[in-house]
Amino acid sequence: MASFAGHGRIGGDPSRVVARVGIAIVSSAGEEAPRTNADDNLARPAKRHGAKPLLVPQYDVLVINDSSGRGIEELRAWIRGICKESEARGGALPLGFDLEWRPSFQKGRENKVALLQLSTTTNALLVQMFQTVGSRDAETRSAYAAALDFVLTSPSFFKVGVGILDDCKKLLDDWSLDVKYRVEVNEVCSRCFASMKFNSAPSFHSGLKNLAKSVLNLEISKPKKVTMSNWERYPLTVAQIKYASQDAWLGAALLEVLCDMGSTTHGDEFVAAMHSCVHGEPIADEIAARELAKAERRREKRRQKRIEKQKKKKLQGANGNDTQKQPANRRRRKSKNKNQN
Repeated sequence: MASFAGHGRIGGDPSRVVARVGIAIVSSAGEEAPRTNADDNLARPAKRHGAKPLLVPQYDVLVINDSSGRGIEELRAWIRGICKESEARGGALPLGFDLEWRPSFQKGRENKVALLQLSTTTNALLVQMFQTVGSRDAETRSAYAAALDFVLTSPSFFKVGVGILDDCKKLLDDWSLDVKYRVEVNEVCSRCFASMKFNSAPSFHSGLKNLAKSVLNLEISKPKKVTMSNWERYPLTVAQIKYASQDAWLGAALLEVLCDMGSTTHGDEFVAAMHSCVHGEPIADEIAARELAKAERRREKRRQKRIEKQKKKKLQGANGNDTQKQPANRRRRKSKNKNQN
C-alpha cells in the first residue's frame, strides 16, 4: 500500500491508496497508484485576510476503470450511497460535474471524453469512459450506460459545474449520455446574488479558479502538465486523479456554500431564485431555446439599428431642408427691405 500524509481512510483492500488533502483513492481494477511528492497539494487556503477556507477538500475518490463485474458493482454501490444521502437530506443532492479529454493539437479536431467526474462534498467518482461505456462487450457497455444514465438524469441530484452546458453537450455527442437537472454556478451567482442586495456579497468571476477563491477562499492550482496530460491513460496517475476529483468536488462545494449564504439571508426569495437556475430539460432542448433567444436578441439589435438609422436620416433631412430654406428666406427679407426703402 502506498501511503501519503493526509486524513484519508486506510482500508484493508490493497487497491486502496491514501493521498494528501484527505483523498482515499479506490481503483476498481485493483492497481496501486504511483507515489508523488508529499507537498503536491492542489488546493490551499487563500492568503487573503488570513481567512480559513469555508470547506476543506477532504473526500474519498472511487475510480472506475475496468470492464469487469466488480467495476459495475462498485459503481452501483456508489450510486446507492448517494441515493441514501439524498433521501436523508430530504431534497436534491448537489453533485459536482466535470469532464476531461485528451488534448488535441490539430486544428478543428477534438478527442472524445475520456473521464467523467462526479462528486458530493464527501465522495467523488471518476469513470474512465473508454474502459467502461466504451468497452468492447455490449452487455458491459449497456450496464455502465444504464447506471450513469440514472444518475445523470435523476431529479434527486443537481449536477453542478462551471460552463456545464458545453460539457453536457460534448458528453451527449461523444457517448450519447444526456444530463438533466443541471446547475450553472455562474448563473446562480448572477441570478440569485446580483438581483439581491447582500451586505457582504463576494465578487464573482466566471472561472472555477476565481470562484473557488472568492467563495470558498481556496487557492486552486491548475498545472499544465496535468491539465494537458493524456486523460486516456490507463490507469490514471495520482496527480490526474487529484486534479480531476478536485474540479468535481468544487462544483458541489460551491453550490453548498452559495445556498447557505443565500438561504440564511434571503430565505424563500433565494430558494425561488435558485430553483429557476435548475434546468431539467434535455440538453438539446436547452441548446435550442438558447439559440432561439440569441436569434431573437440579434433581430432586436438589428431592429434598433434600423430605428437609429431612420432617426439619423430624418434629422439629416430636416437639417438639409433648413439650409436650403435659409437663402430663400434671406432673399425675401432683402427684397422686402428694398421695397420699404
